[in-house]
Amino acid sequence: MAQREGFLFRKIDIEGQKKSSNSRSWVNLYCVLNKGELGFYKDAKNTSTPYNNEPLINLSRCACDINNGYKKKKNVFTLKTNDGSEFLFHAKDEDDLKSWITSINTSISEHEEIGKQGQTHPTTSSTDEGTRRDGSRAGGSERGEKSDRADGGSVRSDKGEKPEKKTGKKK
Repeated sequence: MAQREGFLFRKIDIEGQKKSSNSRSWVNLYCVLNKGELGFYKDAKNTSTPYNNEPLINLSRCACDINNGYKKKKNVFTLKTNDGSEFLFHAKDEDDLKSWITSINTSISEHEEIGKQGQTHPTTSSTDEGTRRDGSRAGGSERGEKSDRADGGSVRSDKGEKPEKKTGKKK
């Protein structure tokens, strides 16, 4: 698993905001890459509380690359998330830049590979109205089927509704 931690300067460019990335300042954050996620912290001592309580970035379906379009600083790379947000990162030197990009891209690849391995063929669920993939009907325990209760009454439940209760007074 790709892991890395260290300080990077960061700027956020959130999709849909009219402000350019020039209008926001760079923030020096302690970044932790672990298990397909990237977290940001004020410093190395306080990695239990994220910076500004920001959630970890899930690197699934993200893209990380050198940002040749940003001319004000050298050693800048971007991380584009699947929700359209774009993070700019400024590394201390070219070696640090390459190391972070390699680590993040390795983590993205590993995370996507794990996701592919974890996928199974579509399975039936309770929303399938009891029909299996092969077209046969599931047993009588599926929703919408009649079942006998121990007290002799029967209950029918359709589409997730609660079963009707028998009315009767207890003695």
